[in-house]
Amino acid sequence: VKEIDYANQFRFALMEAVKIKQQFKSKTELKSNFEILAMKHNFDYKVLKSDTRWWAVRCVEKDCNWRVRAENLKGTTLFIINKYVGEHSCAPSGKTKNARMASAKTVGNLILKKYEGIKEGPKPNDIIQLMRTEHGCQISYDLAWEAREYAVNYVRGIPEKSYGKIPKYLHMLKEANPGTH
Repeated sequence: VKEIDYANQFRFALMEAVKIKQQFKSKTELKSNFEILAMKHNFDYKVLKSDTRWWAVRCVEKDCNWRVRAENLKGTTLFIINKYVGEHSCAPSGKTKNARMASAKTVGNLILKKYEGIKEGPKPNDIIQLMRTEHGCQISYDLAWEAREYAVNYVRGIPEKSYGKIPKYLHMLKEANPGTH
């Protein structure tokens, strides 16, 4: 019986997922991708620097060499990975105990299209299944619920904000139709 080297499979998969010169449309997209990547591969990272120009992270294990640095392409929203040490030198068991979870916003952004143009989108249990099958990640019911709320509010708007627009709309109607009530 041949023994499978899961640690090397993990490292290979992670090396394939991130590349130097890889571009992201925005810092938000960059961060979301790494949240999902960390969740998928059961590791956590520490943010070393995060501002409008740079985003740098490293593995939470102090002795590990894994790190990523991305820089904003001046005059655009693009972020480009310009430094990447893809080899986790920490023990594989250390990566599984406190894996990073994706935020509700990140998961919500992944499922946005499922709510566009339809009355009711996926329920939390459907989102859990979707994340498992499409992204290889396990998420909690609470996270799925919050992601659903984020996606619905993003696609349809928040009702309270919509009601706040009524006075402006009425004013515009009066301006466009003088003499009517």
